Amino acid sequence: MKSKLQQVDYGNVKKEILKLRRSKIKKKSDFKRYKAKTSLEIRNLKIINSELQKEVSTLQIINENLKVELDDTIHDSGVNTTVHTKINQKTYNMAYRKAAYHCLSNQVPVEKVGYVIASIVK
Repeated sequence: MKSKLQQVDYGNVKKEILKLRRSKIKKKSDFKRYKAKTSLEIRNLKIINSELQKEVSTLQIINENLKVELDDTIHDSGVNTTVHTKINQKTYNMAYRKAAYHCLSNQVPVEKVGYVIASIVK
């Protein structure tokens, strides 16, 4: 009986070894191309990232300057002129508030206040 080593065709083994070496070389070159391509992309992304970080920092500086300018403007005027009214009608606009103030200051009877406010606001 021949051993398994003696039964192997050495010509086919050499061909298989050559195939494996060629495929290994091809895979290495593919990997090197892939690595070069990704390193170039990473370098470009780092450049873009640094540019965006510079832009963010300049925008933050501009934002801080605008906040300071807004605070100075509000403090110079003395009073914040914006009046926020609620949408659910719990806060009334300036005309209603003036009408109610005049009714209170002139001691208008409670039964007549609704009519007075309606006539003043119109």
